[in-house]
Amino acid sequence: NEQESHLIKESGYWQDSDYIITSKENLVAEIQYYSLEEGSIEISLAVIPKSNGLQEKYITEQIEFLTKEVGLDGVYLDQFNQNVHYLQRSSYGSWDGISFDGRRKYEDTLLTTLSFQKNILNQLSNEAIPIITNTSIISVNDSKLNHQYFYEGFGEFHALNEWKKNSKPSSSFLVSKGHFHNPVSLGIPDWLEGDWKKDYAKALFRNLIFYLRNGSLFYHNQTFFNEPEKENLYEIYNYLFPMRPKELGMGWILGEKKYISTVSRTFTWPNEKKPEILIFNEEGIKNQQYFIIEKQDKGWSIELEIHDWNEVAVIL
Repeated sequence: NEQESHLIKESGYWQDSDYIITSKENLVAEIQYYSLEEGSIEISLAVIPKSNGLQEKYITEQIEFLTKEVGLDGVYLDQFNQNVHYLQRSSYGSWDGISFDGRRKYEDTLLTTLSFQKNILNQLSNEAIPIITNTSIISVNDSKLNHQYFYEGFGEFHALNEWKKNSKPSSSFLVSKGHFHNPVSLGIPDWLEGDWKKDYAKALFRNLIFYLRNGSLFYHNQTFFNEPEKENLYEIYNYLFPMRPKELGMGWILGEKKYISTVSRTFTWPNEKKPEILIFNEEGIKNQQYFIIEKQDKGWSIELEIHDWNEVAVIL
């Protein structure tokens, strides 16, 4: 509100290096988190991390402490770029010299925080420390070999009630952002309450299909396979990784030694070894042969026929 925003601005704490994010109404942007304590909410002040600023200094010190004193062998950073939450993307309290919404100038924080991200990645790369981030750096040229990232696509999956569908899933701009570097999306977590839990196995399977529709691969996120008697329903997740993607499509991912698809296709498998094909649905592995394999001079021709958007084929 106005009173809180005024007090924060008057403190001047962030003004010299990093900058607070302000809305069109000149209010300070705050991100709310639900606390572990029932009924309470934690508030995080949204700031624009600048090169050599307070936030960069704090994060650098924490990395130094955790890796050199505690002895951890890697680092995870949440909300690595400013496009995670809409309140963080634009600040009307400053101008980047470029951005204009048709009425007012503003700062596009996704662009102006690149130097901050590069500094962090360079530091960890020079020290050979693996880093995983939630969201990515937007400049492909600045990515590092020790850097992997993911997106949280489960929010859209949940909001769109995708687990109730048996048809082609919706497109997801958020999930598709992973195409630039690492097409991996976190699966729906157990802590997220809702009707989807009534058929847990089906919801996870639909989540997998939702991601494949958007050229991304499901990765476990606090998932609990707590039904031993239905072990076969979760068998497919043992075959998703490792995966080194070479080509992405609507409903499929082609890797160097693996192909995963939820749609029927005819394509060439460029490996000498005869492929093994496993087909899964909500009930587990299906034994029916829904494919034709023919040897070619370089690899194999595969004609795959499955129930689109309801089955998943894994070719090994």
